[in-house]
Formats: sequence, C-alpha cells, structure tokens
Amino acid sequence: MTSKIHNSAYTNGRLNEEAIPGTVHLVDLDGTIQAEHAKGGLSDVVLLPAPSTDPDDPLNWSSIRKLLSTISMCVYVSVISLALSAIYGAIVPISVETGLTVDRAYSS
Repeated sequence: MTSKIHNSAYTNGRLNEEAIPGTVHLVDLDGTIQAEHAKGGLSDVVLLPAPSTDPDDPLNWSSIRKLLSTISMCVYVSVISLALSAIYGAIVPISVETGLTVDRAYSS
C-alpha cells in the first residue's frame, strides 16, 4: 500500500526528512548537529527540547522536585476519581429517601 505521503517522503530513493513532520535526529554519531548534547558518556544524544536557563523549566528541575510533582499529580487524580465515583454508591439511597427517580436524584 503506497500513500501520497509515503511517496513524497522519498526522493531518489533517499528519505526526505523535511517532508515528515516531527522528524528529529535524537542521536548524532557524526557530531554534525548544531544542538545541545547530553553530557558524560552520552555525548552523541541530542537533547530535544533543549533545556533553557529558566529555573522553572521542568527540564531543569531536580530529581526530587520531579518526583514530588509526579506524586502530587497522582494524588490529585486519585482523589478526584474517588470523589466522582463516590456519588454512584449514594444515588440509590438518596433516591429512596427523597422519592426522586435515580435520574432526577443524579442530575440535581
């Protein structure tokens, strides 16, 4: 199966990377890419997005701050999902006590 995008991505048998949105080199074995590279033994890894000097940039956060942010998001999602699902266990007793239908008790 050949598509129009597939055909335009190749020119003379070579991949035309500009025709594919989102294509980025993440490994620079030749050392020719003008971008920020990782430090240490990973110097051929291109950092995309490149970290900025802004201390509020999540790429510059310490490991502890990243961990706390992740834990906070997990707790938030858990609490919200518990609060949203708790109403389903109470709808029938509310409907019996008030005399409303389940649909009416839920939408009130």
